[in-house]
Amino acid sequence: MKRPDQNYSRFAFALLQLTILFVMAGANASANQKHNGKIAFTSTRDGDFEIFTMNEGGRNQVQLTNNIAEDFVPAWSPDGKKIAFQSNRDGNSEIYVMNADGSNQTRLTNNPAADSSPDWSPDGTRLTFHSHRNGNFEIFVMNADGSNQTRLTSNTSSDLYPVFSPDGTQIAFYSNRDGNEEIYVMKADGSGQTRLTNNAADDELPSFSPDGTKIVFQSTRDSSTPEIYLMNSNGSNQTRLTTVPGADIEPAFSPDGNRIVFTRDVGVNFEIITMNIDGTDEVQLTRNSSNDSSANWQTVYNADTIGVYRPSTNQFLLSNSNTAGAPNITIAFGQAGDLPVVGDWNGDGETEVGVFRKGQFLLRRQVSVFLFGNPSTIFVTTTINFGQEEDLPVAGDWNGDGIDTLGVFRPTTGQFLLTNAPNTNNSSPAVSITVAFGFNGDIPLAGDWNNDGVDSIGVFRSSTATFILSNGFTGVVDVTPFFFGSLGARPLTGDWNADGLDTIGIFNSNIGVMGLNNTNTSGNGIGDLIFSFGQSGDIPLAGDWDGAP
Repeated sequence: MKRPDQNYSRFAFALLQLTILFVMAGANASANQKHNGKIAFTSTRDGDFEIFTMNEGGRNQVQLTNNIAEDFVPAWSPDGKKIAFQSNRDGNSEIYVMNADGSNQTRLTNNPAADSSPDWSPDGTRLTFHSHRNGNFEIFVMNADGSNQTRLTSNTSSDLYPVFSPDGTQIAFYSNRDGNEEIYVMKADGSGQTRLTNNAADDELPSFSPDGTKIVFQSTRDSSTPEIYLMNSNGSNQTRLTTVPGADIEPAFSPDGNRIVFTRDVGVNFEIITMNIDGTDEVQLTRNSSNDSSANWQTVYNADTIGVYRPSTNQFLLSNSNTAGAPNITIAFGQAGDLPVVGDWNGDGETEVGVFRKGQFLLRRQVSVFLFGNPSTIFVTTTINFGQEEDLPVAGDWNGDGIDTLGVFRPTTGQFLLTNAPNTNNSSPAVSITVAFGFNGDIPLAGDWNNDGVDSIGVFRSSTATFILSNGFTGVVDVTPFFFGSLGARPLTGDWNADGLDTIGIFNSNIGVMGLNNTNTSGNGIGDLIFSFGQSGDIPLAGDWDGAP
C-alpha cells in the first residue's frame, strides 16, 4: 500500500507540470455568447419554394411556410426569434416576417415592384433589402415593422443583396455599376460607397463574419461557375475556398464564426453544405431530389441566471434558473472584506467567480489537466494587481474578444478604469480605458446594452434608484436614465431572456427578492421576473454558470 505522502508527491509533481499540460476549457466565447442554432433554408421538395429549418447537423428538417406561392431567402433576426423572407404570395415579391416557428406571417412591404433579399441590422430594429420600385434594383432600409422605407443607393445600374456589418455601421452589397458585378460597401446611411473587388468576373452575394473582419462571397473569376471566396473586410487577401466541379453559391457564416454554409450544384439538384472557414471539412446537410438553397444560420444566446455572494460565510450561491429555490452551485471563495466579481476569465462561455481585495483581484479559474494519465478538472487562483483599496470592482468584455477582463470604479474621482490585458497570474496590467462616468456613491455596472458584442459601462444611483447606462467609453449617457426598484436595493445586470441584450435587475436584500427586467426601462417598476432568492446582506450576481445556452 502506498504511503499518503507518496500520493501527495505524485499530485504535487503533476501540479508543477501545469504550465506544460493544462489547456483552457474552450475558446471563442463572448459576454453574450453566440451559439450556432438552426439553419433556415429554401426547398422545392413540396413542389414550390418554401421555408424550412433544420439543426446544424442537417437533422430535424421542419417546414415553416406552406402555400402555392414562392417563399424563399430566409434571414434570421439577431436574437434568433424571427425570420424575414421574401414571398410572391400577394402577386409580386414582398418582404415578410414570421416567428421562428413559422407563426404570425406578416407582410412588411406593399408596392407593385419587387422587394427582395432582406437582412437584419444587428440590433434588430431595421431591415435592409433591394427593390425595383424606382425602375432598377436599389438598396433600401426600413424599420423592422415595415415603416420608414428609405432608399440608400441611386444609379442606373443594379445594386443587390445588401447585408449589414456586425456593428451596424456598414452595408455590403454587389453592383454592376462598373460593367460587371463587384462587391461594394457603404455606410449604413448610404454614404461612402466603396468597391472592394475589381476583376472581369462576377463577384456576388457578400456576407460578413460575426466579428466583422472577413467577407465571404461567390465569384466566377477562376471558373466558369461560381466558387466560394473569402477576403478581409477591406477587400484584401481574396482567397478561394471551394474547388470542386459545379457551382458553389450563397455563402454565409455560422454565428460562432467557425463554419460557412453554402449551396452546391451536385449535378442533378442543389444541396446545402457546410465547411470550415478555410474550406476544409465539408459536410452535406441535405440529400433529396429537390433543390435546397439560401441557407441562413440562427444565432442562439446564453441566458444569464442569478446568484448571490454571502459575505457572512464567504460563499457564492449560484442558481441555473431565474426562479425561487435552493442554489445549484455553492463555492467557498474569499475572505472577510472581499467584494465579489464574476466573468468569463478564459473565453469558454462559462462564468466564473472571483473577489476584489484592496487593489488585488483573485480569480477562480477552472482548467483541464491530465493527472496520472487521465483528464481531470482542477481550480486555480489567478492574482492580478489592479486598482486601489477604495475602488469598486467591475468586469466585462471591453473589446469584444470573448474574454472578460477587469476594471474598477473609483468613487473619489467618478472614473471607470478598465484593462484589456490578459488575465495573467501575478500581473499588474496597465489601464486600457479611462472613462469619467458617475459619482461617489454610485454602484458600477457592466453589460452589452445595445447587442454590439462589446460590454460597456453604467451606474446605479442608490440615492434615487436610477440606472444610468452608456453604450461606449466616451462618458455619454446613451440610454435615458430610468427609475427601477427601490431605495437601498442592490443592482444586477444580465441577459435574462437569451436575446443577446443585457438588461437590469434589482435585489431587495431586506426580503430576499429578485426583480429582473427584460428591457432597460422602468417597465412596471418591479420587473418581468420576480422571485425569492438569497437573504439579508447578500450581494446579487448574474452569469452563465454552466456555460449552456
